[in-house]
Amino acid sequence: MPELPEKLILLILQGFGLGIVTIALAFAWSRLSQRFNLTAPSMGLMVGIAFLAGEMTFHSATLRGWIAVFLLAGMRLMRPRTQTGRIAIRTICIFFSAAILASWSIDAEPWWLRVLVIPACVFLVPSTERLNEHHFAEGLVPLLILFTAAGVLTIVPDTEEIALLFGLLLSTTLSVQFFHLSFFDKTGTAPLIGLLIWVICVDGQGRPASVLASAGCLGLLVAEPILNAITSSRLDVLNRFSPGRPLRSALLLHCFSIAIVLVMARTTSSLLHSAAAALAAISIPAVALVLRKKRDLEK
Repeated sequence: MPELPEKLILLILQGFGLGIVTIALAFAWSRLSQRFNLTAPSMGLMVGIAFLAGEMTFHSATLRGWIAVFLLAGMRLMRPRTQTGRIAIRTICIFFSAAILASWSIDAEPWWLRVLVIPACVFLVPSTERLNEHHFAEGLVPLLILFTAAGVLTIVPDTEEIALLFGLLLSTTLSVQFFHLSFFDKTGTAPLIGLLIWVICVDGQGRPASVLASAGCLGLLVAEPILNAITSSRLDVLNRFSPGRPLRSALLLHCFSIAIVLVMARTTSSLLHSAAAALAAISIPAVALVLRKKRDLEK
């Protein structure tokens, strides 16, 4: 059953407070890394640890959760000499992390919930990492994940995990965005994506159709790599907008994706209806980006 509004607010505030602590620890870590030439703090790792710590207050965050988060965060430290070796190790880490997340607190019925976690992680983790590296200065990916979490929060029937994660993302992302904090490492979004996918499945398993609807809230995080796969331009999402305010345009388009899902399938129990809403939420913005870029090139 959905939590009472008071409990929901408390969970968001708990996550928000954990996020403030995370920012303070990241700042201390960055000062130490500069002084002793250490690796810069990873936002995904620190938010993941904070989430698991918060999860322990109302559920048991098992060893599987910690292993998955550290695997996703640690793969950036594995640097074989060859490009093929790097891809192989990253793929193995993502696959095993996804398999671990799939076995953690997700019911065996319906069967496809656990199966969904693995291809979703294998597809989204590397593409989101690339997008974050290209647009780290703008803070694009954390903002996209934050808005996605907000959309999921209004869709899934159970909101304990997503409320905690949303509060964490709210404080960390807005702190970095508004205070222009630059001490996080560029390659640190993998644990965020892995946890987001897990949270969607765990909080949505009470109404499986909500899991499919929540997938539509991923918006540009899914549309952008699909566009790069099917078009020859190989442009990142911000480069598909006219110069001026591409970040604002991208966020508006992402929110439009979420709005499509909220209008079409926020409370439905129909798997087909939810799948159609998710497909529309991803494909309509993708088509809009293609048409916009084509129009700009014809000018």
